[in-house]
Amino acid sequence: MRVAAVIVAAGRGLRLGETVPKQYLRLGAKAVLRHGLDTFLAHPAIASVQVVIGPEDGDAYAVATEGLSSDRLRAPVPGAESRA
Repeated sequence: MRVAAVIVAAGRGLRLGETVPKQYLRLGAKAVLRHGLDTFLAHPAIASVQVVIGPEDGDAYAVATEGLSSDRLRAPVPGAESRA
């Protein structure tokens, strides 16, 4: 069975009160998003991973995924400004 994972990481995390969206905050040595990506990409049942990022988050995504190489990781796609 082929499984695809979609990681929705386009939120701003405004309730957290930080200037950086929470998916890009560091948890130890890596961004929160990177921890999730590493976990999904390490799972043998996951055939592809698609990340949805905020329209303005290209640079932050690039930093969070620096050095990550996997043919199962698709290029990120932009989400909308809100869920509505």
